[in-house]
Amino acid sequence: LIAGNTIKSKQYFIFIFSNQNDDKAFLQRISQQLLLKRTVSYQHSAIFVFLNRQQLKEQINALLTEQASPGLSIISRSTKLLAQKICFVFSRQGPQWWAMGRQLYESEPLFNKWIHLIDAEITKINNGEWRLLEELIKKKNERESRINDTNIAQPTIFAIQVALAALLVSRNIYPSPIISHSAGDQAVAFVAGRLSLEEAVRVVYHRSRLQNCNTRQGGRMLAVSMSEEEVENKLLKDVEHLVCITIVNSRRLVKISGDEKTTDAIQQILSISYPNVFKACVRIENAFHHIK
Repeated sequence: LIAGNTIKSKQYFIFIFSNQNDDKAFLQRISQQLLLKRTVSYQHSAIFVFLNRQQLKEQINALLTEQASPGLSIISRSTKLLAQKICFVFSRQGPQWWAMGRQLYESEPLFNKWIHLIDAEITKINNGEWRLLEELIKKKNERESRINDTNIAQPTIFAIQVALAALLVSRNIYPSPIISHSAGDQAVAFVAGRLSLEEAVRVVYHRSRLQNCNTRQGGRMLAVSMSEEEVENKLLKDVEHLVCITIVNSRRLVKISGDEKTTDAIQQILSISYPNVFKACVRIENAFHHIK
């Protein structure tokens, strides 16, 4: 049970856990909750750990009377009200870079800690088939990197975004809404508390692994700074069966996805006929989100 409560002008976010079954699983779960501090909307947190209803009753009475009780923990943090609400946006695959996150990894212990936590979870699943630390931190140059392979890119993006979110929260930068797109969904599900770290890593690992089986098969994605209607009328006539609009990012930015040769031809048309229109190939090796 999780609920908000107000006691003597203090608004608490209350965690209530039953510890009857698996002690180890419980401790892992609560440690993750506290480490990331997901209670982003509350200044005060009350955590109850109990074996039976009587213990819970005693702990609640202790909270109401502001007394100490075994299994009851009170956490308070300072908050700074902001004029505007902050939104955390968790991105898709595409903006990855072979050396991303390395300065934060070297200079920020908390960021470093989360990268190692996620590396350990991935290693449990793939039995060391590949290592997050090797791909994200130890590659010496872009030529050696496999960062654009789908099965590598998505877990590394997940790791960077989770570690960065933890770092921001540690600096008292808390989001109000959090949103995601495509491959960012697993990171946002974890940060929102909907999945445990183990669950989120398992999802992103197998999702990317399965998608990677379909890469290098002639697919391409292209970002175009045009409206949806302009792209349909100026670029996709007679090739709709090969390339289609798959993502509408804004009123004047869409992604088209489909056959590699056709997508390259559209890019050439843009360069010749619409030289002032922004266009860029997304750094992936598949026509993601395409209907086929």
